[in-house]
Amino acid sequence: MWRPDLLHMALAGALILGVLHHLWSVRGAGRRGSGRTEDQTRVQALERKVDALRRIKARYKNFFEQAPVGIFRTLPSGGFVSANGNLAKMLGYASPGELMEQVTDIAGQLYVSSGQRAEMYRKVLAEGVVKNLETNLRRRDGELIWLSLSLRVVRDEAGGIGRLEGFAVDVTGRKRAEEALAASERMFRQMLRWMRDILYRLDPEGRIVFISHAVTRYGHRVEGLLGRDIRELARPGDRDRLRRRLAERRTGERRTSGVEFLLLPGPGFTGPDASPPVMLLEAEGIYETDADGDLRFLGSIGMARDITRRKLAEERLTQSLEAKELLLRELQHRVKNNLQVLLSLISLTASRAPTPEAALVCREIQGYVRCMSAMHALLSRARAGDRVGLADMVRDIYTAASGLFATEGVAPHFDLEDIPLHMDKALPFGMLLNELLTNTFKHAFPDGRPGRVSVGLYRLDDGRARLTVADDGVGYDDGVVECGLGVGMGLIHGLAGQLDGELSLDGEIGSRAHLVFHPDGWQDRLQGALPPNGGPDPRAGASIPADEDQEPLARVRSGQDG
Repeated sequence: MWRPDLLHMALAGALILGVLHHLWSVRGAGRRGSGRTEDQTRVQALERKVDALRRIKARYKNFFEQAPVGIFRTLPSGGFVSANGNLAKMLGYASPGELMEQVTDIAGQLYVSSGQRAEMYRKVLAEGVVKNLETNLRRRDGELIWLSLSLRVVRDEAGGIGRLEGFAVDVTGRKRAEEALAASERMFRQMLRWMRDILYRLDPEGRIVFISHAVTRYGHRVEGLLGRDIRELARPGDRDRLRRRLAERRTGERRTSGVEFLLLPGPGFTGPDASPPVMLLEAEGIYETDADGDLRFLGSIGMARDITRRKLAEERLTQSLEAKELLLRELQHRVKNNLQVLLSLISLTASRAPTPEAALVCREIQGYVRCMSAMHALLSRARAGDRVGLADMVRDIYTAASGLFATEGVAPHFDLEDIPLHMDKALPFGMLLNELLTNTFKHAFPDGRPGRVSVGLYRLDDGRARLTVADDGVGYDDGVVECGLGVGMGLIHGLAGQLDGELSLDGEIGSRAHLVFHPDGWQDRLQGALPPNGGPDPRAGASIPADEDQEPLARVRSGQDG
């Protein structure tokens, strides 16, 4: 609805002048004809009307100047007839007077394109009134702004086009926000178009309300999937499981993850062998809180990722592992057979030895082979990665060593803690224990003397392990204990060095051997020595043993295995 403008002000001014002229005429007539009280009353009424018109004019002027929108009146030729302060401020001018003085060609000075005003002019002429027409204008400083214009044609007495008048509202902030939102949406849609994962949104019943362009790679059309149940994309055998997992979001589980299913490809699918791709589905529920504070399920959003290549790689890896396990079992079987053949040959050689000393040497060699055979069998049964239990190892080696000698009167005693031993240390530990037990059975109980052999194993507080082999036999020769003479003692000390252990021998009452060693590998000990919150790395400058520098863990850490 249009309010009074400058034209109305001019009409009001003319009316006031006419009333004043009439008032003076009445007053003159009153003076000439005194006593006419009726004319005086009429004069007073006219004076009140004049005062009312003055107040209306003042209110309109105040509204025109203080209106929160731009108000203007222009000529068809392109100049301003009137404008308020807000319009001048929008266009970057200090006052309405400056705006009307400097802007004489609205189309050329304010519009970004002069054809914009001509098009707007034709639209106003055709429709008479145009509302909320958004157009791009240029401020005085060159900045581009957006104004929403509402216009109408004011015709002259002859019916021609006299003026254009209307309102202007600055919508620059909204237009910039809309442009930013449109740019963001374009970028988002472009990202969705290039993503290989399928993004989707479902309504509470599981029907698709949005699905990304990635689904077209599997022969489907986006438009053809909207409104369909997402379970229709899975093969029939996976639909019930998919339904149960997706229903979790209705019963408190907001997230569903790790659901694998076969995607039914569309008619345009050209994948390898046209086999259904394996998809991994992730979904999360969308909820809102109602007036009672309860959660209301609105649907879900999620992602489906093609894991066909990963599944094929896992299948090939599984087949490779199965083949390697079969090969390893065959290898272990052949090693076991070879060791048995070797033991048989040694036993045959011992039976034909020309002297008792040669036969004893054969039995000692046979003991080493038996120890290696027992170690091989134990390691073949191991299922703990790079660890083997020491308790079983000790018992197996004791059985192998005692079988070479007449030990019917010797009673074993075990006090063993099942400590996991690193694979790299299994062979030197087994050989050392075998040598200690062989020496015990060979020297501690001469002439079938009865006795007792005790083997103890437990972990110390500092993480190391302690092995004790003791007997109540005749004991060691003092020279052997003090000087470490003899091939057997030299071998024992050498094996203790490989274990990075500390060996002590006592032969006063019977014999007793103590070995304190680290059951873990050197990598584990160095890893455990790392400070929890940073600090110097104790591995810096550490030398790598020659027989361990090609461990897989070391190659991975050094980058050799990629």
